[in-house]
Amino acid sequence: LGAGIHGLAAGNDLVNAQVHKHISQAFTGADGHNTQRLFRLSDLGLAEFDNVLVVLDNGRWNNYNFEKLFIASGDELNESVVQRTRKIFYVCCTRTKENLAVYYHNPSDRVLAKAREWFGEECVIPIS
Repeated sequence: LGAGIHGLAAGNDLVNAQVHKHISQAFTGADGHNTQRLFRLSDLGLAEFDNVLVVLDNGRWNNYNFEKLFIASGDELNESVVQRTRKIFYVCCTRTKENLAVYYHNPSDRVLAKAREWFGEECVIPIS
């Protein structure tokens, strides 16, 4: 996990510029060229990429819940929304060959704890 899972204030141009700089550095190829391209999941098929940035945002989606992905337990794990969210997250994460960065806007302490469990303490990096 190259970048981190941590919050950032929406609409804050200074923070967004810092995030862009951090991501640009992480996703610059060995030849010095920026390798960023944006895709919708539906456009990917089985394509793989050297570097992948996954942005987790619940927004107004009713079919996915990224917070529940991290904090669901017991019977919640069998809910259809959790199963759909788990599948889409799996597909996104398995598109990478080299570097995976996951960004989660304003995660709760429980989400951060689970992220540290899944990805390791050293891989959950605050972006500030």
